[in-house]
This record gives sequence, C-alpha cells and structure tokens, in this order.
Amino acid sequence: MDEKLQKLAEKLYQEGIEKAKLEAETILNQAREKAEAIISEAKKKEEEILRNARKEKEDLEKRVLMELKSAIEQAKSSLKQELVNFISINALKKTVSEALSDVEVVKDLIIEICKKWDISSGTPQLEVILPEKKKEMFEKVFAKKVKELLSGNVVITFEGKMEEGFKVVSKDGNFVLSFTDSDFNQFFASYLKPKTKELLFSGDK
Repeated sequence: MDEKLQKLAEKLYQEGIEKAKLEAETILNQAREKAEAIISEAKKKEEEILRNARKEKEDLEKRVLMELKSAIEQAKSSLKQELVNFISINALKKTVSEALSDVEVVKDLIIEICKKWDISSGTPQLEVILPEKKKEMFEKVFAKKVKELLSGNVVITFEGKMEEGFKVVSKDGNFVLSFTDSDFNQFFASYLKPKTKELLFSGDK
C-alpha cells in the first residue's frame, strides 16, 4: 500500500514538473514572439524614419536649387534691364540734350505748337515755360517775328529749376505739355529699348 502511494506521488510529481516545463516553454516562446514582433516593428519604424528623412532632405535640396535658380534668373533679368536702360538712355542723352540746348531748335518747336493752337476758337491762354538760365538768349530770338505769331494769347515765362527744353501749360490748368530733356529721353527710350533688348539678348533661350 505504501509502495503504491509512493509511485502515485512520484507520478503526480513528474506530471507537475512536465506541465510546469511546458507552461514555462510556452511563456518563453510567447515572450520571444513578442520580442521579435517589437524588434520587427522597431526596424520598420526606423526604416520609415530614414525614408522620411531622405525624402525631406531631397525635397529641401530641390527647393533650395529652385530658389537659387530663380534668384539667379531674377538677378540676370535685373542686370539685363539695367544694361538696356544704360545703353538706351546714354545713347539718346547726348543727342537730345544737344537738340534741346539749341535755342533756335526750341524756338521752332514752340512756333509749331502755337501754330496748331487755335487761339481764335476761345481756347484758354497758353503759358510757355523756358529755362531761366537762357532767358537772355530766348528774349533775343523771340524779339523778332515770333511776337506777332504768339500775340497776346501766349505768355512766355522762365523757371530756374528747368535745365533744358520747355513746357507748354494751359492757363485753365487742363493740360501740360512737357518737352524737357528727360521727357524726350524717356519717350525715345521706350521705342529703343525693345530693339536694344533684341540686339543684346537675341541668343538667350
């Protein structure tokens, strides 16, 4: 009887040990699987972070290159425009200044304007403004037959700030015709600039 009890106890003991081993092994396997899953997920996240970092780096490089290219193009365009302005204005400046500094040329221009001005139609009186520094010269040229043409409807005055050329102003203030050297430079330059650009930059694409 005692022997049977002893064997039964040993059998139960062995079964308990086997069961404990199986449970322990199951727990270890589950732990390993979880650990592997955690490691795998961590690797995936690491790869995703690296991919995003590479993409952000590439995008940043592209943006920087595009902005740099745009800045270079703007600088080139600005430089071209400055060059066109320089060539256009300086090509005209000497000729225009020389023409408007000639008292006889200015006198003839004023006469032509006054001829076109219908003083008999009730239009307002005109004021012709000339450079103060050339007052004496203009008074001499206008002292001749010009007085007859201008009559009483055209008044000649002089302005100290004006360098060359002249202005024609209606007394009622409705219009001003300006014929200074800077006005002529801008007027002719507007026609010269497109041609200058074509000649200078025809090779650009």
